[in-house]
Amino acid sequence: MFKYLVKNLKSLLTKQGVISLLLVVNIVVSALVICFSYGLYQHYNIVIDEGDKQPTSLKLYGNPDYITTDERGVPFSGVTFQNAIDLAKAIPDETAQKISFHFKSPLEADVFDIGYGAFTFYFVCRDGVIHSAYIMFPEGAYPNGEKVAMVSTEQLEDHFAPTFQHFNGLDVSSIPLSEYDKEIIVDGQAYEVVIFGGVNAGSIPNIPITSVEPSTLIRYAQSYVMVIYIDVRLTTTDYNNIAQAVESVMGDVAYLEKPEITDIVETYYYKTIILISIIIAILAAINMAILYRYIFEKRSSELAIFRICGCSKAKAVMSYLMECMIINAPLFALTQLCYHKFIMPKLSDMFQYMEGAYSFKLYAAIFGIYVVASLAVMLVMIVFTVRKHSLAEQKNSSKAKNKFGIMKIFEVLQFSIVIAIIVCLISAILSRYTYYDPFADVIEGHGYMCVTEPSMLGIEKFNQDFEQYELLSTSEFGFGMEEDKMHYGYAYSEKLASMYKPQMKDGVWLSEADITHEDSGFIPIVVTENSWYKVGDVIAETYATSYNDNGMPLNYKTTKYKVIGIVKDRERIVSCEELKNKAEDFNDIYGIFDCKFREEPFAFALQKDVKSGFGTDKSPVSGVQFILCDDREDYESLGKRLRMYSGALKITPLPEIHKNSLDYIYEQMYTLFPIALCIFILTVISAVSINAIYTKRQLRNYAIFYICGARWKTCALKSLKDSAITCAVASALCALILFIGKQSFLKETVISFGIWHAVVCLGVIALYLILSMIMPIAIIGSSEPKDVLKEE
Repeated sequence: MFKYLVKNLKSLLTKQGVISLLLVVNIVVSALVICFSYGLYQHYNIVIDEGDKQPTSLKLYGNPDYITTDERGVPFSGVTFQNAIDLAKAIPDETAQKISFHFKSPLEADVFDIGYGAFTFYFVCRDGVIHSAYIMFPEGAYPNGEKVAMVSTEQLEDHFAPTFQHFNGLDVSSIPLSEYDKEIIVDGQAYEVVIFGGVNAGSIPNIPITSVEPSTLIRYAQSYVMVIYIDVRLTTTDYNNIAQAVESVMGDVAYLEKPEITDIVETYYYKTIILISIIIAILAAINMAILYRYIFEKRSSELAIFRICGCSKAKAVMSYLMECMIINAPLFALTQLCYHKFIMPKLSDMFQYMEGAYSFKLYAAIFGIYVVASLAVMLVMIVFTVRKHSLAEQKNSSKAKNKFGIMKIFEVLQFSIVIAIIVCLISAILSRYTYYDPFADVIEGHGYMCVTEPSMLGIEKFNQDFEQYELLSTSEFGFGMEEDKMHYGYAYSEKLASMYKPQMKDGVWLSEADITHEDSGFIPIVVTENSWYKVGDVIAETYATSYNDNGMPLNYKTTKYKVIGIVKDRERIVSCEELKNKAEDFNDIYGIFDCKFREEPFAFALQKDVKSGFGTDKSPVSGVQFILCDDREDYESLGKRLRMYSGALKITPLPEIHKNSLDYIYEQMYTLFPIALCIFILTVISAVSINAIYTKRQLRNYAIFYICGARWKTCALKSLKDSAITCAVASALCALILFIGKQSFLKETVISFGIWHAVVCLGVIALYLILSMIMPIAIIGSSEPKDVLKEE
């Protein structure tokens, strides 16, 4: 048996050179795809588990059942200052090292003319001790709760001179700092003013959270109580530590949001790539089955003779099976070695968790699974071939060959898979570019992207300070006060609103509005999906514009809003909401609005309509702003001016945003290159091998056509026609499966459909048709009709 095994291998290499080459390429591609798929799968799992792409902050939401309102109409949560401190201390230190806490809460103070104002608290917990997150307090003052108020020199000069009662009317620039060592009164307690030389945005001093009466309630703002900022990568374990601490300290008074640890676009992207890899592996397996089937059919006469001479079916099966595995197993193992030594180190630069996924045991397991799967597939194929054990049966089966039914099914299935992979591939590419494209022209220019938190800087002052530059800005506005509770939203400059349109559940986006406040009297707004409003609703808000000496309202004004659209839940919105650090790339322009955690409406409007409706626009700058300039000189000058606002704005030069954005896009494109190469190789193998087999089988019919008057070489056009029909059927089948899948099992992928998908798929179909002509032309060109008929 070994003698015939060697003879068969030699015959395969010498007489079936093209098929042998296709077989080798197919095995190599299969090995590479399987190894890559597993590594990517493990990388993806770690990304999800360890939160490689994660939110920059977590919100602590208040339970509306515990909300109270003071005499000024300010809402307060049921969470106290002591609760906030206890929460920070309850989080294990390995997690606490990665986070900081932030909230604002009104306190009575003589700093303010109205006797009342919102103090900001940024704090951290290290080894169970509460510290200030940013301001350097005197040693021991913060953890010990000492009554000190930190005031920066910038605050003193820019803000406190006109508003800080102790210093009203003084020229602070000419008075020594020592003369400012005064006291302020907060909640009836005297605080020593400490002047420091750092930057501290806003006009309110910083005091320790530990110095405030523990039972004092924290303000309830926009449905959340406080923000937990994430300084470094947060793992799932870290999130669970925070969530457990919130549950134990807060009870049902407040709860922690549960975001996607991995950004949803990233999650869907990786799922799509893994799906592509799996499909390619299936395609390679089908190709291998087709090639081996062709090889065995070429030996069918030889097998029949062996059977007549006494060769048992078991021996024949064993001989062919050993031949298959002698080719498959060593070549697969060699490809694994090359992958580990040369390819995987390059991939690990893009997928940092991929390298750790592999080990000798893993490669052995992959090899074992491949061998077992190959044996199973080949065993079925060989048994099917060996069952034709006599020359008579072989001759009688020649007519059945012409039907070519099972091969046609293989061909349709193969090309359906190829088209599906192409759609997935284009979708993956577009998912990377979709959110970059709206801001490409801005990001590629000169200027800065700035991020700020609300209440740091008014939009009017912001516009005035940079009026010589082009500004694309967002600001916060309040609307639709109900039961003394104000809802909030973002107001966009016109150009910014027109650059990006989110997906709408109903109605139209701001840039498509057919009304303005100036001509209709309504402020057009778009609301979030969790809103109880619907398109066409009018919201009327009446408020006092002046008061008498006793604080009683004198004059009232009514502002009306009209809902023109509703944004889909979990849609990306231009916001940079709660971005802690400076922006890095185009992804930081957006925030995802999750309606599950917003128990009240959020709205979007144009700044011009808000200004027209209220007669002024003193709302704070909020979220993302672009400040653009024309040339390099202006760009550098703008940078110097913006750094004066460094306490209020987090600024990033647009050239840096541009570079980081392109790096992000291109790194992901590199992922797709080996996949695209696999598709091309397998498409070539599929088109060439199937059409070679088909043409070989149809030579007898072509010879008969020739006798009947057909031109010999034009018989190749019949193969082209058959391939065209195959492409049409396969494309229709693929479209049907993808359409059904997108409504169900393919929902959590980035698969989409559009003009680019159609163009590339048509290109692949054209390539397939061209390739389908190569082997028929070569085979028919090297054959003569009379020789074909003699063989038959």
